[in-house]
Amino acid sequence: MIGSANIFGRADIRIRLGDLPGAASAFNAKVDDLLADRFVEHQTPLGDPAQEFLKRKLTVVEELIRREPIERLIAINANGRVSVYIRGSESQVPLPLDRTGRGDQRVWELLAIAACATHNHPIDEGRPIGGTLSLEDILLAQQCGVQEIRVAAREATYSVTPAFGLRWDASWATMTERAHTSLRGALDRAMAAAPGRSQQRDLYFYLRVLDFLMIQVAKRSRLVYRRLDRPRVEWDAFIPNSRANEKEVSATLIDDREHFAWLARLLNRRQ
Repeated sequence: MIGSANIFGRADIRIRLGDLPGAASAFNAKVDDLLADRFVEHQTPLGDPAQEFLKRKLTVVEELIRREPIERLIAINANGRVSVYIRGSESQVPLPLDRTGRGDQRVWELLAIAACATHNHPIDEGRPIGGTLSLEDILLAQQCGVQEIRVAAREATYSVTPAFGLRWDASWATMTERAHTSLRGALDRAMAAAPGRSQQRDLYFYLRVLDFLMIQVAKRSRLVYRRLDRPRVEWDAFIPNSRANEKEVSATLIDDREHFAWLARLLNRRQ
């Protein structure tokens, strides 16, 4: 794999200069170079060529950002071109502001016509896995209208879209925020009442169970929520007290039974 400096360097320079279109163009060129090396052009796609190209482009983009220590937001339009590239910090990607201090209208317009927007959730000492979409991620999609919002985390790729036949509506934000806040509040209260455990282990379980809560949020908010697990060998070492060497642990899938049993015990204690 090419080093991060070679992949993101030119785009990050354009970001520092305030040249958002230049940053997107520079990153798009890098991704296209990698695509040309990886895929044989004369291969006949099985489906719609534009959709196949978009899928390939998205796959490469998420491979590049998935393990990065810095959070980045990338939007891809229906033609498979990177239209937005924003570099953030270790924990967030703030959308750029214009000279008046308001959200940069150019970015919002590009997100509104994007086929998808994806970003990564970096791992650090206080975050053993990337975890699923945050409330802020979903509200961003609802407010700007991007067709699909995704997180490329080390352990899985998470995705939210409007339910079939629907389009995002900014008026959904209140309903989504209520559902998410209520469910997350229940988990927070349950954790506060739990007996002392390993802080890092608890955080890992908390992030995993948020995936279950997202399923419930989607049901209440006209959303479709998906999770595509990564090979466990790629992220197993980051799990506190990992059972990587035990044969019964799946080599590819996340086993949620333990996480949900853990949540049920906490909720029962609270009751």
